[in-house]
Amino acid sequence: MSKKVWLVTGGSKGLGLILTKSLLNNRHQIITTIPNKVSLIQMLFYIVLNQTNFMFIMNITLKR
Repeated sequence: MSKKVWLVTGGSKGLGLILTKSLLNNRHQIITTIPNKVSLIQMLFYIVLNQTNFMFIMNITLKR
């Protein structure tokens, strides 16, 4: 049986954050978008502290 991978947009706040943490806690593989470095660092701390598995795509938008 193949493993499923979840794609969660907006994984750094609101419902996206709640869904991301829930999926990580249940050992699912995740691809999520996180719009800035601060949110990414916060999520990485969460992952390390809770010893969860993860996959990331980081979306950094250029501001002019």
